[in-house]
Amino acid sequence: MRDAAPHILIVDDDPSIIEALTLALRGAYVVHGAATGDEACAALEQHPVAGIVLDVLLGKEHGLDLVGRFRALSPAPILVLTAYGSEEVAARALRAGVSDYLRKPFNLEDLKDSLSRLIR
Repeated sequence: MRDAAPHILIVDDDPSIIEALTLALRGAYVVHGAATGDEACAALEQHPVAGIVLDVLLGKEHGLDLVGRFRALSPAPILVLTAYGSEEVAARALRAGVSDYLRKPFNLEDLKDSLSRLIR
């Protein structure tokens, strides 16, 4: 049953990323998408998510600035995706308390493995 699957939230300002990840992950997860921090917070208030996949750059918002807001609404682990592979971004992600970090472009199997490990 689909409702028995864990819910995850994909936060990315690129609709094609949300669509691709939804297609790739459906069946194993119930996937919700959000393009902004406000949309993501609304989704977190409505759905008990087991994991959050968060892009670092969301248009005018920085994904890592949203981690505190997300943590106030959900204890779900946060997996960060970024096209920026700098040590500074990785260090900031760790300081923000994210659970895992993948660079774009990422291997879909690596993403699935990370989610599986984080969501038990």
